[in-house]
This record gives sequence, structure tokens and C-alpha cells, in this order.
Amino acid sequence: MLATVLALAVPAAEGAESLPITQTSIGAKLGLGKADYKRIFGKPARLDRLEGGLTRFVFARVDVEVYFAAGRDAGIWITTWNRSFRTAAGSGPCSTVADLSAVYGARLRPVRLGSEVIAYRLGKLAFAVAGKRVGSVVLGEGRQAVFAAASTPDCGAPGA
Repeated sequence: MLATVLALAVPAAEGAESLPITQTSIGAKLGLGKADYKRIFGKPARLDRLEGGLTRFVFARVDVEVYFAAGRDAGIWITTWNRSFRTAAGSGPCSTVADLSAVYGARLRPVRLGSEVIAYRLGKLAFAVAGKRVGSVVLGEGRQAVFAAASTPDCGAPGA
């Protein structure tokens, strides 16, 4: 019941001009069930089964993916490469890394793979780097969430 109330409180993604990225949501809150995400984002283009028992709904029409842990019906990560999703400061997919750094400064924590910075962490958000731009954003904790964002399409990719 609570999940349904939360889902109805979030604006539908289709047709929206700008959707919020916050420390608790990317168009929808974490922890909702699969049916709730379908009501919010529409019919998923596909359901992927990933290693480690993870599953992923891909909502291609709104450029969003929602990940679920094995045996759980609660979203653990939400990623987007949709340029209409923005933080209150205006950062999101397609923002330049320079603009992201100017807005958040020392609060950003680089995430490296070897010597390469693949993302910047800001609390529960991670901004995946694609060249000099933010390719996608993920809401979720843990290093795996960053890799989820790094493996989504980048802003500007076909369909983005």
C-alpha cells in the first residue's frame, strides 16, 4: 500500500519536461516494486537477467533502467541517460564535467577504474563520465551502482 501511495506521488515520466534527480529519487524513489515502476515509467522495453541474480527493467521510451536484487521486488538502483532529468542545481545527463565540478566542487568524490575517473559520487548519486560530459546518472549505494551507470547508454546515444 505504501509503495502505491509513493508511486502515485511521483509524476509520470512520459511527456514530462523535466524530472528531478535527488538523493532519494530519479523520477521515482528506490525501494518500490516492479508494478510501481511500470505505473510510473510505462511498459518496460525488456527485462534483463544479469549475473549475480540481478534483474533490470529497461524503460527505453524514457531512458531509465531500474535494477532489482535476486529474489526481491524492490528497486535498488535507478539509472538515467535522459537529458531532461536534472538535480536542483541543473546537473544531469549531458551536463559537462566542468559544469558539474563548478556546481558541486569538493563534494564530488571521483570513482576510479585504474587511473581513469569513471564517475563522480555525490552522496547516493553517481554521475558516470563519458568524455567531457556526464553520460548517465545512478541513484543507489555501493560500487556496483557506479558500474551500472557506466554500463548504461550515454546521453546522446540513439534513443537518448
